[in-house]
Formats: sequence, C-alpha cells, structure tokens
Amino acid sequence: MKPTTAEDKIEAIIKKEEGISQTGGFSATFSSLIAIALSLFILWVNTFGVMLAIKRNTLYLGFTLALVFMIYPTAKRRVSVADRIWTALGLGVGLYTFFFYEPRVIAGTDPTMIDFGFAAMAIVTIVEATRRSIGLVLPIISSIFLLYAYLGPYLPDAVSHQGMNLKRILELMYLEDSGIYGQVLSVASTFIYVFILLGAYLREAGTADFFNKFALAVSGRSVGGPAKVAVISSGIMGTISGSAVANVATTGTFTIPLMKRIGYAPYYAGAVEAAASTGGLIMPPIMGTAAFVMAEFLGLSYVKIMIAAIIPALLYYFAVFVSVHFAAIKSGMATLSDDEIPNLKATLMEGGHLFVPVIMLVFAMFFSGRSVIFSGGIGILYATMIIFSGRFKFIPVIAAGVVVVTNPWVDLLLPATLLGVLAAFEISLFEACLEGGHTGVRKILWPKVLNGVASNIIFVLGGYFVYLSGKGSSHWLWPALASAPAGYWISRSHDRFDRTVRMLVRVMDKGARGSLSVGIACAIVGFVVGVATTTSLGQMFAANIMALSHNILFFALAFTMIAAIITSMGLPATACYIVIVVVAAPALINMGVSELQAHMFVFYFGILSNITPPVALASYTAAGISGGSPSQVGWTGLRLTLTGFIIPYMFVYSPQLLLQNVQFPGIVITITTAFIGVFLLATSGESYLIVRMALPERALFFIAAILTIFPGLKTDLMGIVCVAIALSFHLLRAKKIGRIGSPRMNRSGG
Repeated sequence: MKPTTAEDKIEAIIKKEEGISQTGGFSATFSSLIAIALSLFILWVNTFGVMLAIKRNTLYLGFTLALVFMIYPTAKRRVSVADRIWTALGLGVGLYTFFFYEPRVIAGTDPTMIDFGFAAMAIVTIVEATRRSIGLVLPIISSIFLLYAYLGPYLPDAVSHQGMNLKRILELMYLEDSGIYGQVLSVASTFIYVFILLGAYLREAGTADFFNKFALAVSGRSVGGPAKVAVISSGIMGTISGSAVANVATTGTFTIPLMKRIGYAPYYAGAVEAAASTGGLIMPPIMGTAAFVMAEFLGLSYVKIMIAAIIPALLYYFAVFVSVHFAAIKSGMATLSDDEIPNLKATLMEGGHLFVPVIMLVFAMFFSGRSVIFSGGIGILYATMIIFSGRFKFIPVIAAGVVVVTNPWVDLLLPATLLGVLAAFEISLFEACLEGGHTGVRKILWPKVLNGVASNIIFVLGGYFVYLSGKGSSHWLWPALASAPAGYWISRSHDRFDRTVRMLVRVMDKGARGSLSVGIACAIVGFVVGVATTTSLGQMFAANIMALSHNILFFALAFTMIAAIITSMGLPATACYIVIVVVAAPALINMGVSELQAHMFVFYFGILSNITPPVALASYTAAGISGGSPSQVGWTGLRLTLTGFIIPYMFVYSPQLLLQNVQFPGIVITITTAFIGVFLLATSGESYLIVRMALPERALFFIAAILTIFPGLKTDLMGIVCVAIALSFHLLRAKKIGRIGSPRMNRSGG
C-alpha cells in the first residue's frame, strides 16, 4: 500500500535514502549483520588488507545486493521467500566471481556456460535491486545501453556501430573489469563508502546538534537569523554528508521550526533549508559522491577536485545567504531574543572538539600529502576518538595539536592519532570499570578492573592481528575477528563501555545502509560505462551535439544542461553525472572546454536535481518538515538557487573560478566581479535592496548581474553602468519615501 499522507511520503523518502529497514525479527537482525560485516570488510580492505580490486568489488557487490533485497522487500514490513531467494542470488553473484575469476584468468580459459549463466543472473539481480532501491528510470536507461550494444548493426547510420553478440555483452559486463566491476564500482567500494561511513561516525558523535548551535550563536542575532542558521549549519553539515535528503532531515528539524516562529511562511522555510542542504553536495571537503567518480574519470587527485570546487561553492552559499537576508528585511522579520541564542564561546568550549575530524581530514590531504582514503580513515579515527573519550574532550584536541605542531619536523599523523584512539579507549574502559562506586572494593571494584585489563589485552591483540593480516599473513585475520566479540563479552557488564561499543556497531550498520543507493547505482551504471567505452557512443553523441549547436559553445552547454536536468528527474546525482558525462562531455571538450570544466559542469546540474521540480527530493523532504506545499517549496527553492544554475556557465567561461590557469591580478578581478554579479542577481531575485525595487530597477540590476558575472572588461564596464543607473534611481526613490527600508509586511518572505 502506497503512503497516503505527505508525512508518510516524506518518511518513505528518508527511509529509502538512508536504507532504513521496515522489517523486524530475524530479517532485521540478519540485514544488520550483513551491513556490519560489509563496513568492517571495507575498512579492512582499504587500510591493512591486500586484495585485487575486482575481488574487492565482487564482495562489495554481493553484500550490497543481499542488503538491498533484505531492506527493500516486495511486501511491506515482511521479507518473503522470494526476497530470500533474491538475497541468495545476490550473494552468489558476488561470491562466484570472487572465487573463480583469478583461476580462470591464470588458466587463460574461455568463459564456460556456467560463467555466462552467472553473468546473466548478475545483470538481472542488479536491475531488480536498482528497481527496488532507486526506481524504474535507471534500470530502463541502463538496459537501453545494453540493447544498443546488441542492436548496433541494425540501427540508423547516425547511431550504428559494429555491435556485440550476447556472449560478448555478458563477458564484458560480468567477467571483466570494464563493466559492472569497473572503474565506477571501484570508486564506490573505496572512496565513497569510506566517506559515507565517516559521515555516519560524525553524525553519531553529535555534530548535527553542535553545528546548529554554532550557526545559531554566529548569526542568530541578525535579521532573518534562523534562515541564516539554516544556510550556515547546512553548509557545515554538508562538509560531512553526501546526501541532500539526509542533510534536510538532520538540520531541517531544528532550523525550519525556528524560521516559522519568527514569521517565515512554511513553504519559504522549507525552500531555504532545501537550497542550503543541496549546496552541501558541492561544498568541500566531502562533496557529493559523484565528485569521487569525477576524480577517477579524470585521473586527478580528489584534492584537485576539492580546490576547484571551493569558489563555486562559496558563490552558491553567498547567493542563498544574500537572498534570505533581503527576504527577511523586506518582510519585516523579527529577530530571536537573547535568551534563545547560545553564547559562542560556551558553544565552542562545549563542542569545538567536533570540528577536529574534519580539520584533520583536510590537514592529512593538504599538509601531510596523504591519499584521500587514508585521510578519510584519519577522520574516522578521530571520530572514534571523540565517541570513546566522552567527557574527556581534550583527547582529540591534544592528539590533533601534537600532529599539527610537529608536522614541520616529523610526521606523527598516524602514531599520534592511534595513541589518541588508544588513550580514549583506555579511559572509556577503565572509567566504565569504576562506575560501580568506591564501596565494597573487593566485591565490586577489583573484579571490574580485572575484567577491564583482560578485555583491554584482547582488544589490543585483536588490533595487532589485523595489522599482521595486512602484512601478507592473512591467517592472522581469523584470531582478530574472534578477539572483538571475546573482548566485548568480557567487558559487557560495564554499561558505559557497552553503550559506546553498541554506538560504534550502530554506526557500521548505518554506514552500510546509507551506501546502498549509491553502491547499486554505481553497479548498474557499469552497463553504461562498459558500452560507451567499447563502442563509438561518446564520439557519436559529441558529433550530434556539435552539429545541433552549430559549434556554438553556449548552445552546446545549454543542450547539456537540459539533458542533465531531464535525466536527473529519475536518477540519483551520481548516476545522472555518469550517464550525461559519458555522452555529452566529449562534445564540450571538442569545443575547447577543459575536461575538468566539462565534468564539473555536468556534476553541478546532477546535484541541482535535488531542488529542481517536478522531482525535487530535498524540497519534498523539507516540505514534509515545514508543512508547506511541496510544489511551493520546490519552486521557491528553485528561485533561491537560480545562481546555482548560472555558476556552471561562469566557470566554463572563466576557468580561474575553478582556480585553473591562475594569474594575478586577473584572478582577483574575476572572483570579485563574480561575487558582485551574484549579489546583484540575488537582490534582483528578491526585488529588494534599500526599499522594494521598481520593475525597471529590478531589470537593470538583473542585466548588470549577468554582465558582471561573465568575464571581460567590456561586460564589466557595461555592468557597472547599469548598476550606477539602477542604484541612482533606487536611492532617489528611497530618499523620496523618507526612510531607509520601509518594507511592506509580507510574511510570505517572497
């Protein structure tokens, strides 16, 4: 039965996004065990473990398929026999390649009928898993690519190719590392999963509440403070979250009621939160999952992608911030009272240590020169340190301080971090031992201390066994796996330690569930990438786009934007990016756009699908929280983020906005005029500066914004002239009115 109320629909969207199971009993327990096992495997294989990439991908795919069929059953709240069969097939698909790929390659034998049978089964199970977890659009698009591979010789000349027989398609998709198990799934089983897990750790550590309090302390006293709180807290939360829907669900429950309380209409409050949360996917250091795929496609380090994204992300948030500021002034919004706003110093003292994982993540990448995965692991270790340290908040701060201070002379990143985790672990365990009190020492205190020492020894040995297993002695992994439950069993009587361990286990579970939609999308998009790289599809589309646009870059960009927006209506951002970049990016590159600019252009429009009606999941989630009309929230959010649709054009025509080809003082002029243009665009969108704008003033401000946004001395000078004329008329009208800012009371905010 489909959800009938708006609240039910929003809850269903959030549960689908985060992989929350609606089943109970054995099925829920079994799916949690698979999820925890998957998280532990990904952590091990990306740190100490040594394994072929394709074998890692096979296990990742098998676990992911099994989880999807258990968490998204055919019958609501009940896992049927058919679901269990699908689960077994999903596991079987992954395990078969894991055990038989290497022997077949070494022997150099041709695929057998059993191989082809499993390949066909893999395609069917992946299509079905994608249908359940994402919807019908992506399976249909991916299947069309398979049909294109098979029907190539029979198609019109403009799109025809040599074609492949059925066996070749099955071999390409499943028995090689260029289809399902190719580049995209490798990114999902490494970068994407590790950072999704990091986000789960940080949310469990309490970052969402702290970010909300911090944003409230910073901007709560200004006009429209709660809306600015939404922009700031969602922007910060976006640095650790790769999902706009999860971002809305996390910060929106705090910011939306605040906005409504001071006078924002429900639909406007929801739109602000949706716009701010969507921006989190373009905000470094942890951007949307498609950014990791982009780095792999381009052969660039993720650090370079992050650097390129900084200015566009700041432009996006600056535009939203300016819009909500002038909307608040225009509507005469009240400010929050002093007793509702936390003290900034006290807030930082209470929760400032929660910034440490993100700070050390950035430090590891930029200043220590470590890989992205290693840096993500460092972030997870600091988050674990925070969870274990409890009220001893100084531990992660001291560990980070030692690393940063000593970095010019000696690299203590890993040793100091591990010692910090060990110190937090020791404190958590032995503090738990002392919880029994100081009376009856012989009956209470001494046995608990002995238990603590014993379990501590077992845990430390387990960590050492994991280390040895990564040094080529894989048989040490088995005692390591046994040591964790053994150590926990000994220390289970200590309530605080028990809660902490359960929290960490819960994080592993949530991380795996949160990765499902991305993981399965990356698996099925392997169909698209595999076909595109083995046929002339990219070149063919490039030729058609160039012909359709008459080799005019602006038209080619517009066609690519339209294709991305339409495609994104039924696909996750990552899948949309991959599909469009495969078929459209070659055309832009052939027309002189750099690879990074072309890929970033497509990436942006895939992200903006979260607030682009009619399918705008972030907006609809915000509507469920705010109580506003989903349609109003969607279209208002689109208006607030209008600049987001122009920013990609800006960095295509001004590559310096991506910090490429940087030259002084050109870079300063380019960034300054870009921010001025964005400011003018936001004010014209709200139709307010000092007083309400007259229609001619608004039109002149809009024209000036477009002129200053795009590079060139002539356009900048023309923009300045337009601003001067519009501002002169505006100031004269304001003076005539007789006061600065005489807003009409319009509680709609728009």
